[in-house]
Amino acid sequence: MPPSILFLSSPVNTHNDNHERIPGYFRAAGWQVHCADHESLTVSALQIKAGNIIADDADVIWPLGFGPARTFADRMQLLSRLEAGRMMLTPHAFHTLHGKAAWLDHAAESHISSRAADLIAIARQRGGRWVLKPNGGSLGRQVQIIDEPRQITTVLDAAPRQYWVLQRYIPAIAEGEIRTLICGGTVLGSYRRLPNPQGIANLAAGGKPLPAAAADADEGLIAEVHARLLQLGVGFAAIDTAGGHLVETNIANPGGLQTLEQLYGRNTGPQLVEAVSARHLRGWRE
Repeated sequence: MPPSILFLSSPVNTHNDNHERIPGYFRAAGWQVHCADHESLTVSALQIKAGNIIADDADVIWPLGFGPARTFADRMQLLSRLEAGRMMLTPHAFHTLHGKAAWLDHAAESHISSRAADLIAIARQRGGRWVLKPNGGSLGRQVQIIDEPRQITTVLDAAPRQYWVLQRYIPAIAEGEIRTLICGGTVLGSYRRLPNPQGIANLAAGGKPLPAAAADADEGLIAEVHARLLQLGVGFAAIDTAGGHLVETNIANPGGLQTLEQLYGRNTGPQLVEAVSARHLRGWRE
């Protein structure tokens, strides 16, 4: 019997095509592929189902994205009952690794607070140029370059009651961040993201993708973050670097597979499927 994989996703309001692209890779490789909505999870008689699929019957379970915020905590409790080794992203990783605070030891100088006064005082005391971004944000939303400390008040007043990261501006970002996609123990590839006129490199915010030479990627930093991701239960992620610093780590549902294929003219599917097989199936069956 071929191996099976269960994807949990919410196709509406997605910013990439992973919910179609990645299942398609596994179908092409001959896997049994099941797709269900995040909120189709149920428990009955200690058995977890996603729609009509018994979750424990799947060799691999891959949540794509967070799903609806209103049920996130409940769904993470349900998924935590499953064998962690079957998960491409464990509930613990969802809870603890999404956000800039989890990666400060690899980032540029950073300060975190929910209060504008705290961050303004730091910016004035330490001087220089900064980037202000929400701790748990994504897709470049609400990211602002700060040249004058008073700008911080305007940004935080528009989005109260959330935590913000004030991070030292990395000059190398002007020439583009390097996004590296990893799956299991495999580096799928890297590309450069040139920033938009506002200095934001996310493609969803108008950044421009370009091929990246192998020497552009900070291999030592990427290898260190990659190893930590695997250790903490993350099987698929994007690692964004610039100037020897970690800019972002996207673990929930990172884009970039389509971009890799368009830039380099190759099908990433077989490499990704083999990486999942090596990470999950061989360890269970041998």
